[in-house]
Amino acid sequence: MDYLFLHLPYAEIDVFIPTLIFIGFCAGVISAFLGIGGAWLVTPALNILGFPMAYAIGTDIAHVGAKGLLATAYHSKRKNVDYSLALFMLAGTVVGVELGAQAVMLLESMHQIESVLRWVYVTLLSLISAVVFFEKSQKKLDWHKKLQKIFPPPYFHFKISKIHCSIWLPILIGVATGFFAGFLGIGGGLLRLPMLIYCMGCPTLIAVGTDLFEVMLSGFYGGLTYALKGRVDYLAAAFMFIGATFGVKIGVLAACQIQDRKIRNRFGIAVFGCLISVVFKQLNHPIISKFLIFSTVLFLVILILLVFLKDRELLKKEPI
Repeated sequence: MDYLFLHLPYAEIDVFIPTLIFIGFCAGVISAFLGIGGAWLVTPALNILGFPMAYAIGTDIAHVGAKGLLATAYHSKRKNVDYSLALFMLAGTVVGVELGAQAVMLLESMHQIESVLRWVYVTLLSLISAVVFFEKSQKKLDWHKKLQKIFPPPYFHFKISKIHCSIWLPILIGVATGFFAGFLGIGGGLLRLPMLIYCMGCPTLIAVGTDLFEVMLSGFYGGLTYALKGRVDYLAAAFMFIGATFGVKIGVLAACQIQDRKIRNRFGIAVFGCLISVVFKQLNHPIISKFLIFSTVLFLVILILLVFLKDRELLKKEPI
C-alpha cells in the first residue's frame, strides 16, 4: 500500500493519495452544483491532513482556479453563464476587495481585528441562512424588482439572464461581495450567489454558472499570488483536480435536473452548516467544528448524488 502514499516536497508531508482525490471530488460536486468555491471545505481538510495553513490556503486556491474553469465550461455549454453580467460585477469586485483589505489594516492598527471579523462572519452567515430558509416557506423574494427601479441610467440588457437594469446594480453587488472577500478572506461565492438571485433577479442556474466564472477568475489570481510566495503544493493540487474533474460534471448535471428552489435550499444547508461550525470554533470546540463541516459536506454530496443517479438517462447521454 506504500505506493498510495505520496511525499509532498513543498508542504513536506506524506499524504494518502485517495484522500486528496476524494477531497477534490467532494469540492467539485458541491462547487459545480451550488456555484461556490468551496474554501470552507478544502482548506480545513488540508490543514487536518497536516498541511501548514499557508500551504492549505494556497493549494486550495490554485486548485479552485482550475476547477472553476472546468465548471464554467460545463455550465457555459448549457448557456448558464452570463459573461457580460460577470464582467460588470468584476469591475466592482476589484474596488471592493481593496476597500475590504484597507478595512482590515485599519482594524489591525486598532487591535480590534479578531473580535470584529468573528462577529461579522457569524452575522453574515446568519443573515444568508435566514434569507434562504425564510423563502422556503414564502413566495420567492422579489427585492430585485424594487432595486432595479432605484438605480439611475445607463441601463443594460443582460441577454442570458434576461435582466434589464442599471449597470450600477451589478457593479454595486461586485463592490459588496468584493469587500467581504477582502475583509473576511472568503471567496465571495457564499454572498455573491444569493445577491445575484435576490438582488438582481437572476435565475438560479444562471447565478450558479456566472458565480463560478467569478470564482475561476479569483482562483487564478489568488493561485498566482500564493505561487509567487512559494505556498502552493502543485502535486496535491493536481491530485485534487483529478477528483474534481469527476465531481464537477456530476454537480453540473445534477443542477440541471433539479428545481431552482431546491438548489437554493441546499445552498442554505451549506451556509447553515458552515455557520454552526464557525460558532463552535469560536467557542473553542475545534473537534466539533471540524466534525460539523465534514458532516455537512458528506450530507450535501449524498443529496446531490441522489439527484444525479435518479435520472439514469444522464449517464447514457453524457457519460463521465
